[in-house]
Amino acid sequence: MTQRPDTLRPAGRPHAQGENGARRRVFLSCPVLPRPVLHRSYLLPLGLIAGLVTQVSAQGTLSGTVRDAATGLPLHGTRVELIGTRLGAPTGAGGRYEIRSVPAGYYTARARGVGYAAESREIVIPGAGTSTADFALQPLPVPLADIVVTPGRAGVSQDRSVSSATLSTEDIAVLPQLGEDIYRTITRLPGMATSEYSARFWVRGGPEKELLTRFDGVDLLEPFHLKDFDGALSIIDAGTIGRLDLTSGGFTTEYGDRLTGVLAMETMRPSLGRPRHSLGLSLSSVKASSMGRYAGGNGEWLIAARRGYLDIALKLVGNDQELSPRYYDLSARTEYRLGMKHRLSVHLLRAGDAVDFTDEFGRILESRYGSTYLWSGWRAQVAPALTAHTVASMAWLRWNRQGDARSIPDSYVIDDVRSARFAGVRQDWVLDLGERALLKGGFDLKALTAHYDYEIQRRQGDPTHIVLAPDGTSIGAYLATRVRPVAPLTVELGVRHDRHTYLEEETVSPRFNAALDLGGGTTLRAAWGRYRQAPGIHEMQVQDAEGGFRTSERAEQRAVGLERVFPNSVVVKIEAYDRRYDRLNPLYLNLTNGTAVFPEAEFDRQYLERLGGRARGLELVVQRRDGRRFDWAGSYSLARASDELVFFGTTPRARDQRHTLYLDFTYAPAAEWRLSWAWQFHSGWPYSLRRVDTLPDGNQEFVGTFEEIHGARFPPYHRLDARITRTFPLRENALRVFVDVFNVYDRNNPRGYDYVPESVNGKSVVRAIASNQLPFLPSLGVSFDF
Repeated sequence: MTQRPDTLRPAGRPHAQGENGARRRVFLSCPVLPRPVLHRSYLLPLGLIAGLVTQVSAQGTLSGTVRDAATGLPLHGTRVELIGTRLGAPTGAGGRYEIRSVPAGYYTARARGVGYAAESREIVIPGAGTSTADFALQPLPVPLADIVVTPGRAGVSQDRSVSSATLSTEDIAVLPQLGEDIYRTITRLPGMATSEYSARFWVRGGPEKELLTRFDGVDLLEPFHLKDFDGALSIIDAGTIGRLDLTSGGFTTEYGDRLTGVLAMETMRPSLGRPRHSLGLSLSSVKASSMGRYAGGNGEWLIAARRGYLDIALKLVGNDQELSPRYYDLSARTEYRLGMKHRLSVHLLRAGDAVDFTDEFGRILESRYGSTYLWSGWRAQVAPALTAHTVASMAWLRWNRQGDARSIPDSYVIDDVRSARFAGVRQDWVLDLGERALLKGGFDLKALTAHYDYEIQRRQGDPTHIVLAPDGTSIGAYLATRVRPVAPLTVELGVRHDRHTYLEEETVSPRFNAALDLGGGTTLRAAWGRYRQAPGIHEMQVQDAEGGFRTSERAEQRAVGLERVFPNSVVVKIEAYDRRYDRLNPLYLNLTNGTAVFPEAEFDRQYLERLGGRARGLELVVQRRDGRRFDWAGSYSLARASDELVFFGTTPRARDQRHTLYLDFTYAPAAEWRLSWAWQFHSGWPYSLRRVDTLPDGNQEFVGTFEEIHGARFPPYHRLDARITRTFPLRENALRVFVDVFNVYDRNNPRGYDYVPESVNGKSVVRAIASNQLPFLPSLGVSFDF
C-alpha cells in the first residue's frame, strides 16, 4: 500500500496506528516479585493518575457486508480491519460487520478470511455518522503447506482469522494478567500448569525443559531472568510478540531434540506508516522501543529494551530481607527485502541478571547470569515451487553463582562458574509438487563448547571440585512428505535423524500426522511419533558431583483431536493424548516445595532413578472470541502424569493435575471499555510428607526423611482475577488505563509446608504451617501508544 501524504488528512485528525499491532505500549503497574521476597503485606498500587486531560477526536462507524464473489452468499467469521490500526471486526450473521469508534480520517479497509483472497479499498470516515464498505472475496484453494496436521496446536496471534489461535494480542491486552510476561499470559491455554512465582510452565505433564523454544527462528536455552528464584520472568518482552504458536504434542519432523512440544514466537511487523516509538516506566522496570520501515518500505526495524530494578521496588513495599535483583534484556531485528523473492534479516537478543541476597538464616548469594544470541536469516524463493529458509546463529551463555552459608550449622561455600558457546546453521526446504503433494527437508548443524568450574566446601566432608571443558557437534536432519491422496485427507510422513558427538549417540525418530476435513467446519487430526532429547552440553549435573553426560531420553506420543467451528463463531475442540517415556535419566529432586537458591546443598535433595513415565489426558475447549460485546472461553482437562521410580514405584510428577478448569469472560459495554474476569481451578499438586516420629513419652519430633515421594496432595487450587480497561483515542495516539486485581477473593493456595515444634499440654508436637502462593494483589496502570 502507498502511504497517503499527511496533507490529505483533515487538520487535527489522527494518523493511522501501526499495522499488525504496531502500536507500542507503556505500562505503569505493580511488579511480579519472586517467592522469598513476598509477604502478606499487599503491594500498593501506584496511586491515582492525576492531571490527565484528553482531547477525543470526532469518531464514526464503518459497516457493511462481506460475500463470496463466486456464490454471492454472505461470509460469516471473516474479518474486516483498517490497515495500520488495531481497529477491526469480524462478520456475523448475514456477513455483516460494524467497526465503531473510528477517528475521522482516510483509511484502507481490508477484508480477509481463511480460504479467500484479501480485498482492500480506500475509505473516508468524515466524523460522526456511518460509512459503508461492502466486499466480495474470491475463493482460493487452501495450499497444502497451510493445512494444520498437528493436534494440540494453539497460539497467540495478531490475526483473528487464524482458526488455530486461542488468544489474540488484543485478548491479552484486556484479560487479567500478572506482569508483562508472555510466558505467563499463555498459561490460560489448555494443558498448562504453572506456579504463581515462576514463569516456567509444564505442558501436558512435561516440564518446560522438554519444550523447544524458538524465537524469530533461533532456538533459545533457559530464556529466564532470576534463575535462582525458579525463573520468575522470561527474557522476552510481551509487547514485541506478534505471533505465537504452541504445539503441545505430536509435532512434525522439522523440530527435534525435545520430548513434549514446541513454542514458536515471532516479533511484530511494523506498518508502512510513520515509525512508532515508546518509553515505558513501571515500578519494576523502565523500557523503550522503536519500530518502523525504511528504504521505501523494503526494510524494517524493531528494537526493544527493558531494564528492571526490583531492588528499589522491594524497598518501597517494605521488604525485610536483603535482596537486590536487577535484570535487563534487549531485542533487535532489521530485515530487508531484495525484490519479491528474497528477505534478509539480522537479529540480536541480549539478557543479563544480577542478584545479591542474604536470607534470614544468613545464607549469602551473589549471582550473575548473561545470554547473548546473534543470528541472521534468509528466506528465498529459489524456484517457483521451491522455497528455502536459512538461519545462521551464534550464542554465548554464562553462569556465575557464589554462595556462602558459614553462619548455619550445616555450612557450605559454593563457587559455581560456567559458560557455553554455540555456533550453527539450519536450513529448511519446501518443494511444492502440486495440489496433492509437497516435500520437506532440512538439517541443523551446531558446534558446541562448554566450561565448568564448580566447587563446594561443606562443614563436614572433603570439598568437591570439578573442572571440565566438553565440546562436540550436534547434527540433525529430516525428510518428510505431505500428501493429499483424496480431497478431504492430508497425511504427513517423516523421519528425523540426530547425532551428538559429545554423547557418541545417534537416534532415529519416525513421525506421522494426518488431518481429515469432515465438512461443515469440522476437522479430525491425529499424530503418532517417537521423540528423543539429548542432555545439552551445558546441562551436566556437576552440582550433584556428576562428571559426565547421561544418554538421550525417549518418548512415544499419540494424539487425536476433533475441532468444530460453528456459524456463530463458537469453536469446540476435544483432544486425547498419551505420551509414554521408555527411557528417562535420573532425577535430582528437592522434596519440599519451597524455592531454594542452593538446591544442591539442601537436606531434602533426593536422587531418584527412573525407569520411565507416562502423561495422558483428555482436553475440551469451548470458546467464542470474535471481538463482539461479549467474548468467552472455557476449557477442562482430565489428565495424569507420573514417573516409574526404582524402589518407589509409580509416583505422580510435580505438576500432576487430575482436573483443570479455566473460564474467562470479556464484556464491552461500549467501544472504549473492557471488563474481564478469569477463573481457574485445578486439583492439588502432589508433595512429599515429612516424617514425624512420636516418642514413648508422647512428644513428637520430625526427622530429615519423608514418608513417601509425592504421597500427599495440597488442597484444590482456585483463583479469580479481574481487569477493567478504558481506552482514550487521542490525537495521533491512544491512551489505555487499567485496573487489575489478582486473586480477587484472596484465596490461600498452599505451595509448601513449614514444620514448627510447639508445646501443647506440656507435650512437644510438630505442626505443619502452610506457605501460600500470592495473596490479593491490586494494580493500577496506564499504557500510552504513540
